[in-house]
Amino acid sequence: MIRELTILGVITLAWKASNYMAIAGSAGAGYKFGRKYGTMICQYNDDIVDSIYTKLGQIEN
Repeated sequence: MIRELTILGVITLAWKASNYMAIAGSAGAGYKFGRKYGTMICQYNDDIVDSIYTKLGQIEN
């Protein structure tokens, strides 16, 4: 009886650990892609703002 419970406990622990590792992997990948594309979007917005300021500067002169 104890042996069966031990085996069941090990299987349950392995199942839970694999679930936690999958969640952690997904979160890590989401963080990486969020930073990558967030940086790209910020740079794109900065380029737009710079071009607007440049155009306004040309109009004033």
